[in-house]
Amino acid sequence: MKIVILRGTMTSAGNARSGHVVDLPEVEARILLRSNRASMFVELDVVEQIDRSIGLDTSEEVPTTRKRGSKKKAMVDDVD
Repeated sequence: MKIVILRGTMTSAGNARSGHVVDLPEVEARILLRSNRASMFVELDVVEQIDRSIGLDTSEEVPTTRKRGSKKKAMVDDVD
């Protein structure tokens, strides 16, 4: 059974750190799941990303960027 290790722990496959995906016997995997040291491994399908930005390949316009205004020194009036 494939599981994702949540906390560092020792397994029959050796030392497993957080984030590792290991394939363990079902009995050992269930023990780690119940003790909240691991969670079930779920493989997700990769979804193709769609470019929704301004200035796509089909448009000939170049996207505009916001420019930062110039910094002006604050005038301080001396009051005596």
